[in-house]
Amino acid sequence: MQQRTKQRLRFTDHDDLTLLREVLGQNPIENPSVWAIIQENMLSVTKKNFSVRSLREHLELLIKLWLKEFKTLKNLSGIEVTYTEKDTLCESIYALKCSQEKEKNVKRNIRISRKKGLEARDKFASSSNDYGQEYESSEDAPLLDFQDLAFIEEVENSSLRGPPERSGVGSNLNTPKPSRVLGPVRSRKRKTNTQRQGLAYLKAYDKNQHENKKKELDLEERRLALEERRMALAEKQHSITEYEIKKKFELEEKKLDLEVEFRKDLTKIVERQERLIHFIVSKNN
Repeated sequence: MQQRTKQRLRFTDHDDLTLLREVLGQNPIENPSVWAIIQENMLSVTKKNFSVRSLREHLELLIKLWLKEFKTLKNLSGIEVTYTEKDTLCESIYALKCSQEKEKNVKRNIRISRKKGLEARDKFASSSNDYGQEYESSEDAPLLDFQDLAFIEEVENSSLRGPPERSGVGSNLNTPKPSRVLGPVRSRKRKTNTQRQGLAYLKAYDKNQHENKKKELDLEERRLALEERRMALAEKQHSITEYEIKKKFELEEKKLDLEVEFRKDLTKIVERQERLIHFIVSKNN
């Protein structure tokens, strides 16, 4: 069996320019599905069947080489740099890539901010419900006074001891009755007021927490609105950049067309002069 050796396709300068023009015209950075169209157009123009992967990798290589050369020339002062069509195309494509990356970062930050805002709101709502249930149960529960407990214990102990023993002939035959010893009324009122003050403090604390959370949510919403506005401005700037690049590319194409027409006209003039000289020389002979 004969083994078929797959010949590796190489890019020429003309292939590079064709690829850069197609990328700038189709813009696969925004819509990657157009790489198939770029592949077909490359095959039609260069007669080389490059794969989509090789086209992508070669585009990245061209941009990297241009950036390296651009940084080198930028550091050199006092040297006049002449930009070619290839440099202009690479610069335009690099600007598109930077704009697309910036837009993706803005969208990702907005999604993260929205997610955090929703989580904070849900967490605050659940904590508010828990506080409300605790307060209701505390208000409905009866208040237990320790002075009442002391009185109950005193009565029980007196009933268990029974009547006192006789101490002699002149002793009193009546059985002493247990006396109810209550604490001062002010003490019970003070404890009740303390418990009520504690509940009032908790309610005030919860109210402050609710207001603080509400302020945080308002700030988060304002920040999201600001991010959306920044994103809209970035999209507008992206549109303006695309429009400027498109106009610049059209001007370059017109310039190239004029140069081609000029060269054609110049070639025709030279051919006419050569025919005229040949005619004069042949006539003299």
